[in-house]
Amino acid sequence: MTKKIPPESGDFLAPDRFAKYLAKTGGNREEAMRLYAWNTAVSAAFYAPLQALEITLRNQVHKHLTEKYGIQWYKSSNINFREEHRQQVKNAEDREKGELPSAPPSNVVAYLAFGFWVVLLSKHYDESLWRPALYKAFPYTSGTKRYDVHRRFEDLREFRNRIAHHRPIFNVGENKGKNLSDFYQEILEAINWMSPKKREWVETHSRIKEVLAQSPNDPNIRF
Repeated sequence: MTKKIPPESGDFLAPDRFAKYLAKTGGNREEAMRLYAWNTAVSAAFYAPLQALEITLRNQVHKHLTEKYGIQWYKSSNINFREEHRQQVKNAEDREKGELPSAPPSNVVAYLAFGFWVVLLSKHYDESLWRPALYKAFPYTSGTKRYDVHRRFEDLREFRNRIAHHRPIFNVGENKGKNLSDFYQEILEAINWMSPKKREWVETHSRIKEVLAQSPNDPNIRF
């Protein structure tokens, strides 16, 4: 027997945050809490594909910049790093150095955030990164331009941040005529640009389709 959600459910949520769920369910608190559970379950299901996206991008960028500028490419004078990005690298080095003379490159790379890797695809780095090296990181784009690659990863970075900060995603993309299935397909396509085998691995193990197939009003949602 399904346990009925008590009317006081949602009291532990910030009123302005819960208001979004109430608005979607016409003020029905029980349905709003079911939607909240569904949103949580879907967010959890997106975690692994987004993880795969970030790690694949990081590895590809690191590989091709290493080939061009050496293992410590992030110290190269040939890259016109903006000060904020240079500082992000320094913070990573300082954190990962510990008692060592210098931080291992693999540690520095692993510490840098998704946003750092995405910004390396931006127009600012077209001359020093994209044209000499980073276009090679996306061998399966079928002529897709740098702008389109950057735009895709920037959109997915924003989507990833919504999940990371526990914000609602049930309505994300509605103003652009997109739904969560569209975001999943965009993640898969972006991974495929770099590694079709990695895309296949993600599709094999992902549970996003099953979670999205569940009704947001299903009282048996599990996350």
